[in-house]
Amino acid sequence: SLTLPPPKVNARSVADGLVLGSPLRAEVEERGPDGVRKALDAAREAVADLADADGRIDSTMTALIVTAQR
Repeated sequence: SLTLPPPKVNARSVADGLVLGSPLRAEVEERGPDGVRKALDAAREAVADLADADGRIDSTMTALIVTAQR
């Protein structure tokens, strides 16, 4: 695995990516017409608690790199 420090990102963008970029989005949409809005509101609120004074989040990213040979 490879771990790198990514640049700080906007907390709102992180929350939006978690909700809108997730395979679970379809399940959220099935819960009602305002499901995505409610999920976005909840995610934005939760992620905002992790942000610094500038509204940015500092974390690390890890990638698992797999090589297959035949």
